[in-house]
Amino acid sequence: MAYLRDKEIEHNFCINIICVIVVLIILFTRVVDENGMDEYDKNFGIAKEGLTRGKTGIIYRNGEYSLWDNLFDHNPYHGYW
Repeated sequence: MAYLRDKEIEHNFCINIICVIVVLIILFTRVVDENGMDEYDKNFGIAKEGLTRGKTGIIYRNGEYSLWDNLFDHNPYHGYW
């Protein structure tokens, strides 16, 4: 049984490493413009005139926090906040 437990630990470790590598590739291949908007924002119409996105994913309208734009934001890259 100890042999099987060791194989399971190795298998889980390999899957964890692969997941981390895939997440890093996705995060570092994303193209962000000068307003902090990425391709997802442009495709779904979130990137409008006067809107910017901060480092943490918060949307600002003309430099002020925009409640309605943040409330209906559905960008999966900024869903962790």
